[in-house]
Amino acid sequence: TTGYLGQTTVIHKSSEVACYECKTQETQKVYPICTIRSTPSMPVHTIVWAKELYKLIFHNKVEESMLYEDPEGEEPSTYMDSVFKLRELIKKDGGAPEDELTLVVGELLEKIHGTEI
Repeated sequence: TTGYLGQTTVIHKSSEVACYECKTQETQKVYPICTIRSTPSMPVHTIVWAKELYKLIFHNKVEESMLYEDPEGEEPSTYMDSVFKLRELIKKDGGAPEDELTLVVGELLEKIHGTEI
């Protein structure tokens, strides 16, 4: 693993393996959801969160988003009901009324930013 929080890298002296800092390390491409939701510390955390929210709202399979929470789970989500409402409005033939969309989007953002973050 990478990092300086107690992780170790074994370097076998006879194999002449370079030290950990001597070679460039691959940048992290996957971020823990708890970091993205609770303590985003880098701009990339915000970008990943926005991509996951986009998948949650617009992707065919809502379960593929890291932000997805099972509505039947032990701890019911505060925002998934609003996500499902918004997805249904988006799928409506002929589109949903603008005021209804505005209301549901506002409700979703309030639940995400007011309760979750």
